[in-house]
Amino acid sequence: MAIGRPATLAMASGLILACLLAGGCGGAPRYERHGATPAQQEQDNADCAWEAAKATGNMPGTGREERVQELMDACMRAKGYAKH
Repeated sequence: MAIGRPATLAMASGLILACLLAGGCGGAPRYERHGATPAQQEQDNADCAWEAAKATGNMPGTGREERVQELMDACMRAKGYAKH
């Protein structure tokens, strides 16, 4: 049974987001945007996690986590979120 592209992307996004949230010493930063629903925040976070992972996919391990976080921060700021 083949999985379609949207389902594969959704599963990959969920896995990437879970990895990002589980990693790091203090946990993942919290992003907030006035007026954003929890569902919208979750979707925006997943979209940014996907883009950050895609951009660093073949990067060597050293420095990758920091670069992923930089890209996540930039993406979420571009969507109007503040890091808390």
